Parts: sequence; C-alpha cells; structure tokens
Amino acid sequence: MDRFTGPQRAYCVKQFYLNNNSLITVRRLFRVEYDLHDLSQCPSGPLIKKWVKKFEETGSTLNVKQTGGPRTSRSEGNVEFLYNEKNATNRVRGM
Repeated sequence: MDRFTGPQRAYCVKQFYLNNNSLITVRRLFRVEYDLHDLSQCPSGPLIKKWVKKFEETGSTLNVKQTGGPRTSRSEGNVEFLYNEKNATNRVRGM
C-alpha cells in the first residue's frame, strides 16, 4: 500500500504548479493542510518531483498495477528443448 493517497498526491502536484515550482512551499502547505507536526511526515522533495513528472507523462500520479501473470519462457518448445539438452548431457557423462 502506498504511504500517500491519490488526493494527497494530487494536492502536492497542484500546489507545485500554483507556487512557482517550489518544493519547500509544497511541503509546508502539505503539513498545514493535513495537520502534520513536522516535515518528516510530508513527502520529500524528490518524491514530489517524481509525482509531477509522472503526472506530466501519464496524467496520473498513481501506480498502474500490472495485469496478467509474470512473464515466463515456459513454452512447449522450450520445455522439450531443455529436456533433450539434459538427456544429451547425461548421455555424455555416462560414457
């Protein structure tokens, strides 16, 4: 789970544009908006930059979940090839 919600990320990106790209101002405003006691609870400058870049590239700051299963190289042809290679290696060792 992400530490910061979608609305919190959107707030940071919006404030970044409204305050002349000032990361320090964004962090201070975030702290006041969400009633946090110190800046260590706020998103870091590099993280806000990452959100802004992602927003400019995709129109969203949220991570897109991957669909489908992991990519594998296990096809019938590959399985058969590896089986034959293993048997060939065992035959050479057995001599």
